[in-house]
Amino acid sequence: MPVAMATTLRKLLTGELLTLASRQQLIDWMEADKVAGPLLRSALPAGWFIADKSGAVIYTTGSQANYG
Repeated sequence: MPVAMATTLRKLLTGELLTLASRQQLIDWMEADKVAGPLLRSALPAGWFIADKSGAVIYTTGSQANYG
């Protein structure tokens, strides 16, 4: 499942599946979601950013998708 999610994010954020405006909207939504902030942002090199989107699925308590 993690590989499938990473592949989907890569296609959405770097491919031709979305318009530039839609791609930017997705990134903006993911940057606004701060769930992973304390966990990941503090370990990033200067100038890097992270965007994440938490969620829930039936078979577990939650999931996390990150892009940086």
